[in-house]
Amino acid sequence: MKIIYIETKAGKTLGLTNKLASVVREREIEVNINSIEEETLVTYDLFYKHTEKFLKLWEKRASQNKNIVFIHKPRLIINKLLSKIQKTKLDDMSGYKNTIALILNPSTSTSNKSIQMIRDKSSIEIIEYRVSEEEYFKLLLNKLPKPLVMLFMEPLRITKFAIVGLTGFLVNLATIYLAYWLLIKFYSREFTAFLSSIISFETSLTWNFILHEIWTFKDLELKRNITARFHRWSKYHVGSIGSFLAQVSVVTLLTGFLGLPLYLSLFIGVTLGLSINYLLGRFYAWKK
Repeated sequence: MKIIYIETKAGKTLGLTNKLASVVREREIEVNINSIEEETLVTYDLFYKHTEKFLKLWEKRASQNKNIVFIHKPRLIINKLLSKIQKTKLDDMSGYKNTIALILNPSTSTSNKSIQMIRDKSSIEIIEYRVSEEEYFKLLLNKLPKPLVMLFMEPLRITKFAIVGLTGFLVNLATIYLAYWLLIKFYSREFTAFLSSIISFETSLTWNFILHEIWTFKDLELKRNITARFHRWSKYHVGSIGSFLAQVSVVTLLTGFLGLPLYLSLFIGVTLGLSINYLLGRFYAWKK
């Protein structure tokens, strides 16, 4: 059985393109299936974990010499709405909405394996198959610009990231006040604001990293030994340079030179760097 995975924006963002063999772009898939000489499974990279189940269902029907169309019927309201207003590549190929996989049998035609042959209903068997609503949602995001895909494809993870960021802000706030109170006795107001901001930033950054490791990104298939964790910790620091520069610059300017309250300048600095921090953390430090 030959297996072809269609590349999606979400799958590419998640690193599946490098993980899977036989990944092709949407515009290349028709060229690949027009020359098949053996049974071929075609599905999206997002559904690679379902490959074995697809094949087991096919084995029960292999003697029928038909093309198999796997259809997912969405239950989530947002998925139902999105699936009604757009077609995916496999929808176009099969002629059926919500197609998530095809198994093509070369014996269904003696000529080249064209799209018309696939859509011949006399050679098709429909199988209802459920993937998770989260997986299907990621597929439906494929028509959006890549930045929006990155933003919306992991809503639960973004929520976790925001919660960790909130706890980090509280740690940051407590640390900066403590450091400022201790250092102001020895240094100028400007230098104290600068130094205490660095101390609080590093403290909250390490705090956030620990929570991301054990909670936000716990489900990712990453190495968890000390060396790998230290490597991610280092990359997280590199990825947080933008957030660091935003916080230090804002706190130094607003509190050190303009005399605004620490909590206000810190809030502005942290908010400014949050989006960049998430994208670099997810797709650089914790990249698969």
